[in-house]
Amino acid sequence: MINLTILLVYLAAALVLLFSHWNQVNHKPSALSGMTGTALAVLGFAIHCFANYNSVFDNGAANLNLSNSLSLVAWQVALFAAISSLNVNLRGLAGVLLLAASTAMVVTFLNSSNVSVDVSGWQIQSHILLSIFSYSLLSIAAVLGLCLAYQDRQFRLARVGISMRILPPMETTERTFFNTVLAGFSLLSLAIFSGLIFVENLREQHLTHKTVLSIGSWIAFGILIFGRVRFGWRRKAVYWTLAAVFMLGLAFFGSKFVLEVLLDKRWG
Repeated sequence: MINLTILLVYLAAALVLLFSHWNQVNHKPSALSGMTGTALAVLGFAIHCFANYNSVFDNGAANLNLSNSLSLVAWQVALFAAISSLNVNLRGLAGVLLLAASTAMVVTFLNSSNVSVDVSGWQIQSHILLSIFSYSLLSIAAVLGLCLAYQDRQFRLARVGISMRILPPMETTERTFFNTVLAGFSLLSLAIFSGLIFVENLREQHLTHKTVLSIGSWIAFGILIFGRVRFGWRRKAVYWTLAAVFMLGLAFFGSKFVLEVLLDKRWG
């Protein structure tokens, strides 16, 4: 029930932010101000904090099953959106990110897995949390990349529609996109490094394919950053980001889905 409440609050915050930003761009007064959307986003985030604490740390250890992991991803996306909404020019983008967080909450709400994956020991907990948070940031980067690709296409076609008015200037989207990629890549590097140090018996824990896919995603992001610095990639960077995030999603959540939902197994 609490996940449904969080979902509804995030959706309400997203709609208010999008609506208020649209009115602001078109110089139309509105009773629903951007600060109302920000307040709703903060409210949803606060409820989400309470829900995550009770579900993840309910017995002393960290229960990082598929549902809780997805919830943590949505939680971080919502945090990013709430902070972004404080900037008047980024409120439309914050609304888009809250819609993405709502999508993750729908999956969390519908997920029927009851497998408990209790992880003890700060080393493994740190590794898994770093993995989740790096995926969250890189997923945000993927959303920003899609927005950037859309803006770039509309700009080339000389079109200025409703959606273009909702999003921030393309330069702002581009700068936020690459900064988020760099932050996510840094966290992913720490996650992979900590995994190589702290995780043992990869094959016995069914983690070999996860490790290979994660390293493959890390290499893809490294190529993306090099291409951006050396050749000034924009559209290519978006394609590389989407491919690398998809690979990372398969590594972490794909593996969890197969093991926990289809095979009714667990791994830490």
